Amino acid sequence: AALVYVYYGREDTGLPVPCGSFIEPSDMKIVDSVLRYNRVSGEVETYSLDGGEFLGSSDRCLVGRNIASASRSYARSGKVVFDDRLLAFVYNFWDQNAKSRYPEHILNIKSKKELQKRQDLMALTDVSIAVILHDEKCGTYQ
Repeated sequence: AALVYVYYGREDTGLPVPCGSFIEPSDMKIVDSVLRYNRVSGEVETYSLDGGEFLGSSDRCLVGRNIASASRSYARSGKVVFDDRLLAFVYNFWDQNAKSRYPEHILNIKSKKELQKRQDLMALTDVSIAVILHDEKCGTYQ
């Protein structure tokens, strides 16, 4: 009961967990994001791979990359990253078997290489579409 009070009674501070062992579910959109040109704004912005939407300035992508980097570093030691702070706390300080009982709360953080590949593919696709649309508009597309 005391643990529940500490967690739910003080959500603003949260339970102490190792850096990278927990990611807020609301942050997953920026963790799994890339930089992409937004035709509407005319700017390079953060684009969520999960939500398929633009999330704002490119700074948000950098924040997501920092969160992901901390979690990748933590996971290299063979540990898992949770989307629930209480489970991350229990796993790190009491019960390593929490990962097998709550697999739906374990996050898979994409590698930097995978995110870069997705960003590169999107950039190539965006440029190809822009060229085709431009050629159609100018009447040079065949």
